[in-house]
Amino acid sequence: MRETYRCLDCGAPALRPQGETWRVRCLDCWRLRRPHSAPVPAQAAAPVIEPQMLRRLLQLAHPDRHGGSEASVLATRFLLGLRDAARARG
Repeated sequence: MRETYRCLDCGAPALRPQGETWRVRCLDCWRLRRPHSAPVPAQAAAPVIEPQMLRRLLQLAHPDRHGGSEASVLATRFLLGLRDAARARG
C-alpha cells in the first residue's frame, strides 16, 4: 500500500510505500540533490548492427519461417525498426 506525502523541497504531492517514512523528497528533487549522478538519458541509443548481419537476422526471424508466431512478429518489427533507424542516420 502507498501513502501520500508532500516533498520537502518542492511541496509537490508524492507517493511512497507505506512505512518508508525516510522518503521525504519526490523523485525529481531527489535526483537534483545527487551531485555525483549523471543525468538519466531520455532514450537509450539503439544498438548498431552491421547491415549484413541485420539482413541475416531478419531472414532468420521472419514470421513466414515460424508460422506467424507472435515472437517472430515482434522480433522482426524490432529488427526493421533498427534497419529504418540506420537508414535514417545515413
